[in-house]
Amino acid sequence: MTFNKGFYCPTCGPIPKSKKRTIKKVQYDTCPGCGEIVTPWERPLNERAGRCQNCGGASFTLAIVKHHLLRCCKCCKQVYDVDAEKVIRKGEKEHESAKTL
Repeated sequence: MTFNKGFYCPTCGPIPKSKKRTIKKVQYDTCPGCGEIVTPWERPLNERAGRCQNCGGASFTLAIVKHHLLRCCKCCKQVYDVDAEKVIRKGEKEHESAKTL
């Protein structure tokens, strides 16, 4: 199961839950595995399931062409083959977070 919000550990990567720990009378969120101090983390919209990989939109039109289910984003017109899990046609505009990746 993937999660969209959690914490980021510098050694373990994204983790769903943290452990509260007090160091010198200051409370920190730490990684339960290695004990490093973690920061809040949220998965970008364009990496989430059910979202467009180009613009992050969640509105699609569906079509079946030659026994393949195609998903076309209403915002950027990107066409994605759901069965083969690949992009057939790139979208027209890119989202700001997609440019940084």
